[in-house]
Amino acid sequence: MSKAISTAVRIGALRYFPLCFLLGATSVHPSFASSVDGSAIVAEAGKSYPAGTRIAFPASAVSFVIPTGWSGGLAEDAEVIVLGSERLGFAMIFRTVNMTEQDLVAELSEAQAIAHELIFEPVGPVRKTGDYLTASYQAGSLIGRALALLGPGQQGVVYFFGGPSDEAVVFEHTLADIAASTSFDRP
Repeated sequence: MSKAISTAVRIGALRYFPLCFLLGATSVHPSFASSVDGSAIVAEAGKSYPAGTRIAFPASAVSFVIPTGWSGGLAEDAEVIVLGSERLGFAMIFRTVNMTEQDLVAELSEAQAIAHELIFEPVGPVRKTGDYLTASYQAGSLIGRALALLGPGQQGVVYFFGGPSDEAVVFEHTLADIAASTSFDRP
């Protein structure tokens, strides 16, 4: 049995997650999207945050900056941050707890079922590049890209982007940017 990625969600067990939570999300005006000192704001369920916002998981040291062209927030019933983009697809961000690099490799090597009929199958092995792990997936005409980072105390984060196959290069650049913005400091 694999360890939990968060207290509520495991990447491989995130079967059937509804992406429609974004439709009813409350927007946060950009002027209120970050704290006065520029530190991360803790995501609140049901609120949507714009690109450029440094957002953190509740009760976690993990934060990142929402990439240009994306917006989103914390899902209502799961410890996952969901981002959307009109043109590019979707992103799901999971915090990890008590997972080793080997645990993450095992999780990223599995098929990722996002919905009943949307299952991303691994394409090739999980790769280690510097301080992070990457994986590629395919679901029909859609592609998925994942990037995992481990921080101190076996805390980490997994970014999963999915969308049209002709956006693969964009996803890879966006993953590199979001990884570079990741912090494991307290918000």
